[in-house]
Amino acid sequence: VREATYWWMIEYNEERPHDALGNMTPAEARLLAARNSTFELSP
Repeated sequence: VREATYWWMIEYNEERPHDALGNMTPAEARLLAARNSTFELSP
């Protein structure tokens, strides 16, 4: 049961498009957010 739950969570959280993310997968949304980041290091 744990293994089946693990793979369901992976599919749901990484591979399945979400309406709240504009039908992107969470992995796609993270990549887009990282590309649009204006992160700067402080001196």
